[in-house]
Amino acid sequence: MTVKNLFFLYMIFFVYGYVIFTHPKFKPIIDSNGRIAYIGGIVATLLALILLLLTGFPSYGSSPYFLFMTTLRAFISWFWLIAIFSFFRRHFTTHNRFLGYANEAVLPFYILHQTIIVIIGFYLIYWNTGVYFKYVVLCIASFASICLIYELLVRRIYILRFLFGLKPRR
Repeated sequence: MTVKNLFFLYMIFFVYGYVIFTHPKFKPIIDSNGRIAYIGGIVATLLALILLLLTGFPSYGSSPYFLFMTTLRAFISWFWLIAIFSFFRRHFTTHNRFLGYANEAVLPFYILHQTIIVIIGFYLIYWNTGVYFKYVVLCIASFASICLIYELLVRRIYILRFLFGLKPRR
């Protein structure tokens, strides 16, 4: 798949996600079908894994196996999206201090994450350890660094709040 194709593929998910979450008629549908989507996601994912283990990855083209696997991939994506949406609507719709704090931190976290991961990864690549250990260190160190930068700098300094798209503090 080309980068252009991937862009349009993920743009479709973005647009549909926006439509689903802003349209009030979709919310009860998501709530009532979350468990079905969860079971469908597990079944479809297991089916795809079994088929991939038995027959391997399909070559790109228009063979029936490729078309089936592509369709199965779409079902897997939608099943898991609906299951995740349902889970979060059920468990994270209450308002509390942590969710308010996390909600404000989303955009700065998103802006900072790639830069921090690249910087830490640049130094980790020279470590003489296994890739799994490097991955764990990268995840923990980047998450901790982003949280510290957000809490100590972005959240407290007015100009940084403005540059990261946050509202002024009261």
